[in-house]
Amino acid sequence: IQRAGTKSMDETKRLLAQTVPVENVELMHLTWILIGLAIALFAVSLVRRSPLPAPYFFMCMTALLVLLFAGVTCPMIDMEAKIEKFGFILLGHPIEFTNQIVYFQSKSILDVFWILMTDPHMQMKIVGILMILFSIVFPAIKMSASLFYYYDVYGSRESKIVQFFVLKSGKWSMTDVQIVAIMMAYIGFNGMVKTQFNVIKDYMPQVTFISNNGTTLQIGFFIYLTYAILAMFLSGITSKKTTPTK
Repeated sequence: IQRAGTKSMDETKRLLAQTVPVENVELMHLTWILIGLAIALFAVSLVRRSPLPAPYFFMCMTALLVLLFAGVTCPMIDMEAKIEKFGFILLGHPIEFTNQIVYFQSKSILDVFWILMTDPHMQMKIVGILMILFSIVFPAIKMSASLFYYYDVYGSRESKIVQFFVLKSGKWSMTDVQIVAIMMAYIGFNGMVKTQFNVIKDYMPQVTFISNNGTTLQIGFFIYLTYAILAMFLSGITSKKTTPTK
């Protein structure tokens, strides 16, 4: 109530019901603009046969960095199970419940990482470390190595470590595994909610039951997916070296 600047809970709910859908649509439009600009930038660099100018390569790296940062900080998936209406007759009197949230979670990669690291079980911490390693640390090292390789900082093009991260590390990034895992979580939860709600309807036919499954993929998923796809072309772009710059 204080954050919305309203006077009551009902007024706050009405305000949020009006503003949230509008702002979500605007946010999605801005997301597609960002993704479109990044794809257009990389498309030009891939079509171009001549060596890339240094400023253009820097723009490509900046675009990847923006996509990576936005992808891991924005929510990737919203999981929601809601009962819109639940009613029955008790001793001749109608009993009805509306707008009951059964389950809701909206998490980004960083949110999930923090949850795993605060879990008391060591296996959860290990999963969190691996997730952050392959979703943030590994990509950040690869982009840094690409900059060193492209500008040949301190003769880094001859470094075996730099060459590995720039030219050979794609198959070790596991971004494709992470994308598939998110998709499977979305499909699995979506199917689970529908199945469980249908079971309630079958076993309680005398009950008025209207459910809503609001599980959706969010902007973080699409941004991170774009990053993962464009990052696969990074080694090809990096190999289009300019003449040594002084």
